[in-house]
Amino acid sequence: MKNTFTKTAAVIFIASLSLAACSEKKEPTTGEKVDSAVQTSKEKMESANEKSKEAFEDAKAEASDAYADAKEEAADAYDDACLLYTSPSPRDS
Repeated sequence: MKNTFTKTAAVIFIASLSLAACSEKKEPTTGEKVDSAVQTSKEKMESANEKSKEAFEDAKAEASDAYADAKEEAADAYDDACLLYTSPSPRDS
């Protein structure tokens, strides 16, 4: 009986040492590495998507401003042309 108890205690002691050694530093499994890479990729894609939306909105606002400026310049040019055409000539006096 004493011999069985000693053997059991030795097996438990060795098993606890091996478990303690394994739990100190755990390397991520391949699945965990893949999950982490997928999560990182998703975050990068979401960030890029947000930046793309912001860039699009900025470009849209700039294009709208440029269109308004061009429209105003065209109206001014049209008004100048009409005034020039309808102005009295020196021969009219």
